[in-house]
Amino acid sequence: MQKYTKTQFRSQTVSKAFNVENKLFTSIKLRFFKALKAGFKYSVILVTQESLKDFAQLGINLSILYFGALAAIHGQISLGQLVAFNALMGYLLDPIEEIINLQSSLQSAKVANTRLNQILLLPTEISSHENVVLHKAAVESSMVLTLSGVSFEYKYGQKVLRNIDLSIKRHESVAIIGFSGSGKTSLAKLLVGFYRPTVGKVIINGVDASGLNPQQMRNYVTYLPQTPHIFSGSILENITLGLTHQVDMQQVIKAAKVAEIHDDIQELPDGYFTQLSEDSGLSGGQMQRIGIARAVIADTPIIIFDESTSNLDVLTERQVLNNILELQNKTLIFIAHRLEIAKVVDKVIVMDNGAITEIGSHSELLKKRGSYFQLFDR
Repeated sequence: MQKYTKTQFRSQTVSKAFNVENKLFTSIKLRFFKALKAGFKYSVILVTQESLKDFAQLGINLSILYFGALAAIHGQISLGQLVAFNALMGYLLDPIEEIINLQSSLQSAKVANTRLNQILLLPTEISSHENVVLHKAAVESSMVLTLSGVSFEYKYGQKVLRNIDLSIKRHESVAIIGFSGSGKTSLAKLLVGFYRPTVGKVIINGVDASGLNPQQMRNYVTYLPQTPHIFSGSILENITLGLTHQVDMQQVIKAAKVAEIHDDIQELPDGYFTQLSEDSGLSGGQMQRIGIARAVIADTPIIIFDESTSNLDVLTERQVLNNILELQNKTLIFIAHRLEIAKVVDKVIVMDNGAITEIGSHSELLKKRGSYFQLFDR
Protein backbone atom coordinates (compact mmCIF):
# COMPACT_ATOMS: atom_id res chain seq x y z
CA MET A 1 0.00 0.00 0.00
CA GLN A 2 2.78 2.40 0.96
CA LYS A 3 4.75 1.65 -2.21
CA TYR A 4 1.65 2.06 -4.39
CA THR A 5 0.78 5.42 -2.81
CA LYS A 6 4.36 6.66 -3.18
CA THR A 7 4.34 5.71 -6.86
CA GLN A 8 1.11 7.62 -7.47
CA PHE A 9 2.44 10.75 -5.79
CA ARG A 10 5.68 10.59 -7.78
CA SER A 11 3.74 10.27 -11.04
CA GLN A 12 1.53 13.30 -10.38
CA THR A 13 2.83 15.09 -13.49
CA VAL A 14 1.59 12.25 -15.69
CA SER A 15 -1.71 11.99 -13.82
CA LYS A 16 -2.32 15.71 -14.27
CA ALA A 17 -1.32 15.61 -17.93
CA PHE A 18 -3.85 12.84 -18.63
CA ASN A 19 -6.46 14.30 -16.25
CA VAL A 20 -6.78 11.09 -14.22
CA GLU A 21 -6.32 12.51 -10.71
CA ASN A 22 -9.82 11.45 -9.62
CA LYS A 23 -9.36 7.97 -11.04
CA LEU A 24 -6.05 7.49 -9.24
CA PHE A 25 -7.46 8.98 -6.02
CA THR A 26 -10.35 6.50 -6.20
CA SER A 27 -7.87 3.68 -6.76
CA ILE A 28 -5.81 4.73 -3.73
CA LYS A 29 -8.97 5.10 -1.62
CA LEU A 30 -10.18 1.60 -2.55
CA ARG A 31 -6.80 0.09 -1.75
CA PHE A 32 -6.73 2.00 1.54
CA PHE A 33 -10.18 0.72 2.51
CA LYS A 34 -9.14 -2.78 1.52
CA ALA A 35 -6.05 -2.50 3.72
CA LEU A 36 -8.14 -1.15 6.60
CA LYS A 37 -10.61 -4.00 6.21
CA ALA A 38 -7.81 -6.58 6.20
CA GLY A 39 -6.23 -4.92 9.23
CA PHE A 40 -9.55 -4.87 11.09
CA LYS A 41 -10.17 -8.53 10.28
CA TYR A 42 -6.68 -9.42 11.51
CA SER A 43 -7.26 -7.48 14.74
CA VAL A 44 -10.61 -9.26 15.30
CA ILE A 45 -8.89 -12.63 14.90
CA LEU A 46 -6.16 -11.66 17.36
CA VAL A 47 -8.68 -10.35 19.93
CA THR A 48 -10.84 -13.48 19.51
CA GLN A 49 -7.80 -15.72 19.93
CA GLU A 50 -6.71 -13.80 23.01
CA SER A 51 -10.21 -13.97 24.51
CA LEU A 52 -10.49 -17.73 23.88
CA LYS A 53 -7.08 -18.23 25.44
CA ASP A 54 -8.01 -16.22 28.55
CA PHE A 55 -11.37 -17.99 28.78
CA ALA A 56 -9.70 -21.41 28.55
CA GLN A 57 -7.13 -20.46 31.17
CA LEU A 58 -9.84 -19.17 33.52
CA GLY A 59 -11.88 -22.33 32.95
CA ILE A 60 -8.91 -24.54 33.79
CA ASN A 61 -8.14 -22.59 36.97
CA LEU A 62 -11.80 -22.66 38.11
CA SER A 63 -12.06 -26.38 37.34
CA ILE A 64 -8.94 -27.11 39.40
CA LEU A 65 -10.26 -25.09 42.31
CA TYR A 66 -13.76 -26.61 42.08
CA PHE A 67 -12.73 -30.27 41.84
CA GLY A 68 -9.82 -29.74 44.22
CA ALA A 69 -12.16 -28.21 46.80
CA LEU A 70 -14.53 -31.19 46.47
CA ALA A 71 -11.60 -33.58 46.93
CA ALA A 72 -10.44 -31.65 50.01
CA ILE A 73 -13.96 -31.66 51.50
CA HIS A 74 -14.16 -35.42 51.11
CA GLY A 75 -10.71 -35.85 52.63
CA GLN A 76 -9.06 -37.17 49.46
CA ILE A 77 -6.37 -34.42 49.52
CA SER A 78 -5.30 -31.88 52.06
CA LEU A 79 -5.83 -28.13 51.72
CA GLY A 80 -2.06 -27.62 51.41
CA GLN A 81 -1.90 -30.06 48.53
CA LEU A 82 -4.66 -28.18 46.73
CA VAL A 83 -2.86 -24.84 47.15
CA ALA A 84 0.44 -26.35 46.01
CA PHE A 85 -1.14 -28.03 42.94
CA ASN A 86 -2.85 -24.78 41.94
CA ALA A 87 0.43 -22.88 42.22
CA LEU A 88 2.37 -25.46 40.20
CA MET A 89 -0.21 -25.41 37.39
CA GLY A 90 1.27 -22.07 36.33
CA TYR A 91 4.47 -23.85 35.25
CA LEU A 92 2.39 -25.96 32.87
CA LEU A 93 -0.02 -23.32 31.59
CA ASP A 94 2.53 -20.52 31.00
CA PRO A 95 4.52 -22.40 28.30
CA ILE A 96 1.26 -23.40 26.59
CA GLU A 97 0.21 -19.74 26.59
CA GLU A 98 3.56 -18.72 25.07
CA ILE A 99 3.15 -21.31 22.29
CA ILE A 100 -0.31 -19.95 21.47
CA ASN A 101 1.07 -16.39 21.40
CA LEU A 102 3.70 -17.48 18.88
CA GLN A 103 1.06 -18.09 16.21
CA SER A 104 0.81 -14.49 14.98
CA SER A 105 4.59 -14.08 15.06
CA LEU A 106 5.04 -17.30 13.08
CA GLN A 107 2.55 -16.12 10.45
CA SER A 108 4.42 -12.83 10.02
CA ALA A 109 7.75 -14.68 9.90
CA LYS A 110 6.39 -17.06 7.25
CA VAL A 111 5.39 -14.15 4.98
CA ALA A 112 8.76 -12.44 5.52
CA ASN A 113 10.60 -15.71 4.83
CA THR A 114 8.70 -16.19 1.56
CA ARG A 115 9.63 -12.70 0.38
CA LEU A 116 13.28 -13.11 1.37
CA ASN A 117 13.52 -16.47 -0.38
CA GLN A 118 12.35 -14.87 -3.62
CA ILE A 119 15.70 -13.05 -3.56
CA LEU A 120 17.98 -15.38 -1.60
CA LEU A 121 17.11 -18.46 -3.66
CA LEU A 122 17.88 -16.79 -6.98
CA PRO A 123 20.90 -18.39 -8.66
CA THR A 124 24.07 -16.41 -8.03
CA GLU A 125 26.11 -15.05 -10.91
CA ILE A 126 29.42 -15.96 -9.30
CA SER A 127 30.23 -19.48 -10.40
CA SER A 128 32.97 -22.00 -9.79
CA HIS A 129 34.37 -21.91 -13.32
CA GLU A 130 38.04 -22.50 -13.98
CA ASN A 131 40.43 -19.69 -13.18
CA VAL A 132 40.38 -18.30 -16.72
CA VAL A 133 42.37 -15.08 -16.97
CA LEU A 134 41.20 -12.30 -19.26
CA HIS A 135 44.06 -10.02 -20.21
CA LYS A 136 43.49 -6.41 -21.20
CA ALA A 137 46.70 -6.18 -23.17
CA ALA A 138 49.15 -8.28 -25.14
CA VAL A 139 46.48 -10.30 -26.89
CA GLU A 140 47.50 -12.04 -30.09
CA SER A 141 44.20 -11.90 -31.99
CA SER A 142 43.04 -8.63 -33.51
CA MET A 143 39.41 -9.54 -32.75
CA VAL A 144 38.34 -8.28 -29.35
CA LEU A 145 34.73 -9.53 -29.49
CA THR A 146 33.36 -12.50 -31.37
CA LEU A 147 29.87 -14.00 -31.32
CA SER A 148 29.63 -17.41 -32.95
CA GLY A 149 26.23 -18.91 -33.74
CA VAL A 150 24.61 -17.13 -30.78
CA SER A 151 20.91 -17.56 -30.12
CA PHE A 152 19.06 -16.47 -27.01
CA GLU A 153 15.59 -16.82 -25.55
CA TYR A 154 14.08 -15.62 -22.29
CA LYS A 155 11.24 -18.05 -21.57
CA TYR A 156 8.64 -20.20 -23.21
CA GLY A 157 10.81 -20.86 -26.26
CA GLN A 158 10.46 -17.31 -27.59
CA LYS A 159 13.72 -16.53 -29.38
CA VAL A 160 15.04 -12.98 -28.97
CA LEU A 161 18.30 -13.50 -30.89
CA ARG A 162 18.76 -15.87 -33.80
CA ASN A 163 22.09 -17.28 -35.04
CA ILE A 164 24.22 -14.16 -34.48
CA ASP A 165 27.71 -14.26 -36.03
CA LEU A 166 29.66 -11.09 -35.37
CA SER A 167 33.23 -9.88 -34.92
CA ILE A 168 34.24 -6.49 -33.54
CA LYS A 169 37.88 -5.42 -33.76
CA ARG A 170 39.88 -3.74 -31.05
CA HIS A 171 39.46 0.06 -30.91
CA GLU A 172 36.61 -0.12 -33.43
CA SER A 173 33.46 1.99 -33.11
CA VAL A 174 30.23 0.15 -33.90
CA ALA A 175 26.57 1.18 -34.05
CA ILE A 176 23.86 -1.45 -33.64
CA ILE A 177 20.58 -0.13 -35.02
CA GLY A 178 17.11 -1.47 -35.74
CA PHE A 179 13.47 -1.11 -34.83
CA SER A 180 12.26 -1.47 -31.23
CA GLY A 181 12.17 -5.13 -30.23
CA SER A 182 14.77 -6.18 -32.80
CA GLY A 183 17.09 -7.55 -30.08
CA LYS A 184 19.66 -4.74 -29.81
CA THR A 185 19.61 -4.42 -26.01
CA SER A 186 19.50 -8.20 -25.52
CA LEU A 187 22.62 -8.48 -27.66
CA ALA A 188 24.35 -5.78 -25.60
CA LYS A 189 23.48 -7.53 -22.34
CA LEU A 190 24.92 -10.78 -23.70
CA LEU A 191 28.20 -8.98 -24.35
CA VAL A 192 28.42 -7.73 -20.76
CA GLY A 193 27.41 -11.04 -19.20
CA PHE A 194 23.93 -10.17 -17.90
CA TYR A 195 22.60 -13.08 -19.95
CA ARG A 196 24.13 -16.29 -21.21
CA PRO A 197 23.55 -17.49 -24.78
CA THR A 198 21.06 -20.30 -25.17
CA VAL A 199 23.15 -21.53 -28.11
CA GLY A 200 26.58 -20.45 -29.32
CA LYS A 201 29.53 -18.65 -27.77
CA VAL A 202 30.56 -15.13 -26.80
CA ILE A 203 34.35 -14.87 -27.09
CA ILE A 204 36.35 -11.96 -25.66
CA ASN A 205 39.98 -11.75 -26.75
CA GLY A 206 39.99 -15.44 -27.56
CA VAL A 207 38.47 -16.46 -24.22
CA ASP A 208 35.04 -18.11 -24.06
CA ALA A 209 32.89 -15.87 -21.83
CA SER A 210 31.11 -18.92 -20.38
CA GLY A 211 34.35 -19.74 -18.55
CA LEU A 212 34.63 -16.31 -17.01
CA ASN A 213 33.38 -15.06 -13.71
CA PRO A 214 30.82 -12.32 -14.58
CA GLN A 215 32.55 -9.86 -12.25
CA GLN A 216 35.85 -10.40 -14.04
CA MET A 217 34.08 -9.99 -17.38
CA ARG A 218 32.66 -6.62 -16.31
CA ASN A 219 36.14 -5.41 -15.47
CA TYR A 220 36.65 -5.60 -19.22
CA VAL A 221 33.28 -4.38 -20.52
CA THR A 222 31.30 -1.38 -19.23
CA TYR A 223 27.57 -1.25 -20.00
CA LEU A 224 25.72 2.06 -19.76
CA PRO A 225 21.89 1.74 -19.82
CA GLN A 226 19.50 4.32 -21.20
CA THR A 227 18.56 5.53 -17.70
CA PRO A 228 21.63 5.42 -15.44
CA HIS A 229 20.93 5.17 -11.73
CA ILE A 230 21.96 8.08 -9.54
CA PHE A 231 23.09 6.90 -6.12
CA SER A 232 22.85 8.87 -2.91
CA GLY A 233 26.13 10.73 -2.53
CA SER A 234 28.10 13.47 -4.23
CA ILE A 235 28.46 13.95 -7.97
CA LEU A 236 32.12 13.00 -7.58
CA GLU A 237 31.17 9.72 -5.92
CA ASN A 238 28.64 8.99 -8.67
CA ILE A 239 31.18 9.59 -11.45
CA THR A 240 33.93 7.53 -9.79
CA LEU A 241 31.55 4.75 -8.81
CA GLY A 242 33.10 1.32 -9.26
CA LEU A 243 36.71 2.45 -9.60
CA THR A 244 39.13 0.25 -7.68
CA HIS A 245 41.89 2.85 -7.62
CA GLN A 246 42.23 6.51 -6.71
CA VAL A 247 41.90 9.09 -9.48
CA ASP A 248 42.86 12.74 -9.34
CA MET A 249 40.38 15.52 -9.88
CA GLN A 250 41.75 16.34 -13.33
CA GLN A 251 40.75 12.88 -14.59
CA VAL A 252 37.23 13.37 -13.22
CA ILE A 253 36.95 16.79 -14.86
CA LYS A 254 38.25 15.37 -18.14
CA ALA A 255 35.56 12.63 -18.09
CA ALA A 256 32.90 15.24 -17.25
CA LYS A 257 34.03 17.41 -20.16
CA VAL A 258 33.78 14.43 -22.52
CA ALA A 259 30.18 14.02 -21.31
CA GLU A 260 29.56 17.79 -21.61
CA ILE A 261 28.39 17.94 -17.98
CA HIS A 262 31.33 19.88 -16.47
CA ASP A 263 29.76 23.32 -16.98
CA ASP A 264 26.46 22.16 -15.45
CA ILE A 265 28.31 20.82 -12.41
CA GLN A 266 30.25 24.06 -11.97
CA GLU A 267 26.97 25.99 -11.73
CA LEU A 268 25.83 23.90 -8.74
CA PRO A 269 26.46 25.35 -5.23
CA ASP A 270 29.04 22.72 -4.20
CA GLY A 271 30.28 21.72 -7.64
CA TYR A 272 31.46 18.13 -7.78
CA PHE A 273 30.70 17.73 -4.07
CA THR A 274 26.99 18.52 -4.51
CA GLN A 275 24.96 15.83 -2.81
CA LEU A 276 22.56 13.87 -5.02
CA SER A 277 19.75 11.41 -4.41
CA GLU A 278 17.25 9.51 -6.50
CA ASP A 279 15.00 12.59 -6.48
CA SER A 280 17.85 15.04 -6.90
CA GLY A 281 16.06 17.26 -9.40
CA LEU A 282 18.49 16.55 -12.23
CA SER A 283 17.06 16.42 -15.73
CA GLY A 284 17.10 13.21 -17.74
CA GLY A 285 19.87 14.58 -19.94
CA GLN A 286 22.02 15.55 -16.94
CA MET A 287 21.64 12.08 -15.43
CA GLN A 288 22.61 10.51 -18.75
CA ARG A 289 25.71 12.70 -19.00
CA ILE A 290 26.78 11.83 -15.44
CA GLY A 291 26.38 8.18 -16.48
CA ILE A 292 28.51 8.79 -19.57
CA ALA A 293 31.23 10.40 -17.44
CA ARG A 294 31.06 7.37 -15.14
CA ALA A 295 31.54 5.02 -18.12
CA VAL A 296 34.34 7.11 -19.66
CA ILE A 297 36.45 7.20 -16.49
CA ALA A 298 36.07 3.43 -15.96
CA ASP A 299 39.22 1.49 -16.77
CA THR A 300 37.63 -0.86 -19.31
CA PRO A 301 38.67 -1.31 -22.96
CA ILE A 302 35.08 -1.82 -24.17
CA ILE A 303 32.14 0.53 -23.51
CA ILE A 304 28.58 -0.24 -24.57
CA PHE A 305 26.23 2.76 -24.78
CA ASP A 306 22.60 1.60 -24.81
CA GLU A 307 20.56 4.62 -25.97
CA SER A 308 22.71 6.63 -23.55
CA THR A 309 22.15 9.96 -25.31
CA SER A 310 18.43 9.63 -25.99
CA ASN A 311 17.51 12.48 -23.60
CA LEU A 312 19.99 14.97 -25.04
CA ASP A 313 19.19 17.65 -27.56
CA VAL A 314 20.63 17.18 -31.04
CA LEU A 315 23.54 19.63 -30.67
CA THR A 316 24.63 18.33 -27.25
CA GLU A 317 24.30 14.74 -28.42
CA ARG A 318 26.47 15.45 -31.45
CA GLN A 319 29.17 17.07 -29.30
CA VAL A 320 29.10 14.23 -26.74
CA LEU A 321 29.36 11.60 -29.46
CA ASN A 322 32.28 13.42 -31.08
CA ASN A 323 34.04 13.57 -27.70
CA ILE A 324 33.45 9.85 -27.09
CA LEU A 325 34.74 8.89 -30.53
CA GLU A 326 37.97 10.77 -29.80
CA LEU A 327 38.72 8.52 -26.81
CA GLN A 328 41.91 6.53 -27.20
CA ASN A 329 42.28 2.75 -26.83
CA LYS A 330 38.55 2.11 -26.48
CA THR A 331 36.22 -0.22 -28.34
CA LEU A 332 32.89 1.63 -28.56
CA ILE A 333 29.53 -0.02 -29.17
CA PHE A 334 26.45 2.17 -29.56
CA ILE A 335 22.87 0.87 -29.36
CA ALA A 336 20.82 3.50 -31.12
CA HIS A 337 17.48 4.40 -32.64
CA ARG A 338 18.74 7.72 -33.94
CA LEU A 339 20.78 7.17 -37.08
CA GLU A 340 23.12 10.16 -36.68
CA ILE A 341 25.66 8.00 -34.87
CA ALA A 342 25.70 5.55 -37.79
CA LYS A 343 27.29 8.22 -40.01
CA VAL A 344 30.44 8.57 -37.89
CA VAL A 345 31.23 5.04 -36.64
CA ASP A 346 33.47 2.49 -38.34
CA LYS A 347 30.82 -0.20 -38.67
CA VAL A 348 27.02 -0.33 -38.68
CA ILE A 349 25.13 -3.49 -37.69
CA VAL A 350 21.49 -3.60 -38.68
CA MET A 351 19.18 -5.91 -36.72
CA ASP A 352 15.63 -7.04 -37.41
CA ASN A 353 13.56 -9.63 -35.54
CA GLY A 354 16.54 -10.89 -33.53
CA ALA A 355 18.86 -11.40 -36.51
CA ILE A 356 21.60 -9.37 -38.18
CA THR A 357 20.45 -8.34 -41.65
CA GLU A 358 23.32 -6.09 -42.75
CA ILE A 359 26.87 -5.14 -41.71
CA GLY A 360 29.03 -2.42 -43.20
CA SER A 361 29.90 1.26 -43.10
CA HIS A 362 27.32 3.99 -43.54
CA SER A 363 28.25 4.63 -47.17
CA GLU A 364 28.47 0.91 -48.02
CA LEU A 365 25.01 0.17 -46.64
CA LEU A 366 23.45 3.13 -48.40
CA LYS A 367 24.81 1.82 -51.70
CA LYS A 368 23.24 -1.58 -51.05
CA ARG A 369 19.82 0.09 -50.72
CA GLY A 370 18.71 -2.63 -48.31
CA SER A 371 17.12 -2.49 -44.85
CA TYR A 372 19.54 0.20 -43.64
CA PHE A 373 18.69 2.41 -46.60
CA GLN A 374 14.99 1.96 -45.79
CA LEU A 375 15.60 2.97 -42.15
CA PHE A 376 17.68 5.96 -43.16
CA ASP A 377 15.20 7.02 -45.83
CA ARG A 378 12.25 7.19 -43.41
